[in-house]
Amino acid sequence: MRLAVKLALAMTALVAAVVVTAIWSIGVYLRRDVERQLAAQIEESSKELQRAQRDNLRLLVALNRGYADEPRTKAVINSSEVDDRTVADVARDIRETAGFDLMIIASPGGAVRANVTALGKPVLVPPGLIQPADAPGMRREFMASWPLENEVYLIAGNAVTLADRTAGIILAGWVFGNERAEEIRARTKTEVVLLTSERITAAAIDSHLESHRVELSTAIHDAAERSRSQAILLTIAGQRYMMRTAPVEGLQEPRDMRPGQTYFVLLRSLDEALRSYYQLRGFLFKLGFFAIAVAILAALVLANTLSRRVARLASATALVAGGDLDTNVPVGGRDEIGALGRAFNDMIARLRISREELRSKERLERELEIATVIQTLLLPAQPALDGFDVAARMVPAEEVGGDFYDLHSASAGHWIAIGDVSGHGVTPGLIMMMVQSMLSAIARQSPEIGQGYSPREVLRVINAALHDNLRTRMHDDNYMTMVLLKHDGNGKFRYAGAHESILVYRRATHQVETMPTDGTWLGLQDDIGPFVEEHEFELRPGDALVLYTDGVTEAKNPQNVQYNLDRLRDMLLRQGNASMPSAQKIRDGIIDDVMAWSRTRQDDVTVMVLRRLDS
Repeated sequence: MRLAVKLALAMTALVAAVVVTAIWSIGVYLRRDVERQLAAQIEESSKELQRAQRDNLRLLVALNRGYADEPRTKAVINSSEVDDRTVADVARDIRETAGFDLMIIASPGGAVRANVTALGKPVLVPPGLIQPADAPGMRREFMASWPLENEVYLIAGNAVTLADRTAGIILAGWVFGNERAEEIRARTKTEVVLLTSERITAAAIDSHLESHRVELSTAIHDAAERSRSQAILLTIAGQRYMMRTAPVEGLQEPRDMRPGQTYFVLLRSLDEALRSYYQLRGFLFKLGFFAIAVAILAALVLANTLSRRVARLASATALVAGGDLDTNVPVGGRDEIGALGRAFNDMIARLRISREELRSKERLERELEIATVIQTLLLPAQPALDGFDVAARMVPAEEVGGDFYDLHSASAGHWIAIGDVSGHGVTPGLIMMMVQSMLSAIARQSPEIGQGYSPREVLRVINAALHDNLRTRMHDDNYMTMVLLKHDGNGKFRYAGAHESILVYRRATHQVETMPTDGTWLGLQDDIGPFVEEHEFELRPGDALVLYTDGVTEAKNPQNVQYNLDRLRDMLLRQGNASMPSAQKIRDGIIDDVMAWSRTRQDDVTVMVLRRLDS
């Protein structure tokens, strides 16, 4: 298959995938957004339903209060000579005048004396719904909702009082029927259904739900069993609705009725809410088909152009592979293929100078080898000091390291030094050689001159020369940490400088002493005299002095945990407790332990050990 055809198919497939994914993503987002909005709307409708119920009950209570306070009502209820028929006539007059659906007049003890309804026959009131006026917690005025004979009545109760005595109870009620459901529907803009004992007792619903009442009742009951007071989806005869149950305000169910059998259901059509989404989806599909058709045409034209330019690049590549480095590819454009052509031409140009770069690299490697040899030769291979067993070793991180140690035993004094130049490579190695040369020259002064030098004064001289070389001549920002010790005889040492702490193993106590070093780094400023102090200590027979660089304590294991000073102290303690350990054994034990701890060397590792002999 030709490249042009492959590119055209790939671009068409890509555009089609993008279009389909975009339509699907927009559709999912819009649908979920509509469902969230619908759920929020039906939740607000539930709150509005509760407010509407309370408004109806308050109105009913206010109307009933007026009739309870009428003198005629009080006279009829209070007189023991008035029979129940007369009481019923008064109740019927009140019901017809006020437009109540139910009027009940009861004695203070709760016994019904009159029970009249709009249907012309009394409604059965289960025992316990009408509480005696003197019952605990009984109020002079109350409102409730009663499910009676498959209807829900809004009830207002008022006590009829004479002086401080309750003469009776007058109860007025409205049936919550379709008319009141329509009022709620208009107020909440939501379909409303009232269920009592799995039967629809009042409804204000659209024509689709009205024509499928039986299926609606069954579906509502099943859904209500799964979820209460939470919006869920309901499918009625192929149409989807968002449904939420809501409680009946002030509901008082008879004792023989199972709880939870009377409740409102609010419904909103999801399909109606999604109508705009369906219209938008249809438009997006048409737009997508048009985009795919345009993409196919554009892909064919573009693929043809690209394939020709790629063919030219392929021909040039074959020439280069044959050894023709004078080949150039026509760039022809500023797009990716043009950039590829320019990169191809740059690659050929780089190939032309690759031999020179290889030669330069070989020369650099030879220079590093020479620097390594010089550094190795300058470090004392077997340092020695009368009365001491001495061992030292440096393991560089690169070909030329920045660590430094030295020992000079001359008539002008015995000098021991250890230090670390910042960084690695050739430049730190050169700095280390400068310091070694200056220290060697000072140590070899005549006894008359050399005996007067102290570690502090030698460090001042070395720092001044090093600062001039680094900052003035080399324009380099490296520096060096260093501690310099002078042995005055009989195991007595003086030292100065800023470097790692000095460790001393005491054979008499089998303890390790840590002596900190202070001062400042070399090479940062021209005079460090004010910042350098000298300290003294003594090594007794059998004691061991350990000097080291930060490559020991800062070595990290695979878990990135440092070796640290405490592990070094513990290692020295184990080595010192062995029977008469040599300086070499202590040195090798420390280095081997550090190497086992850290599999890779991030820094030079240097250890120098001086153990005072017994005689």
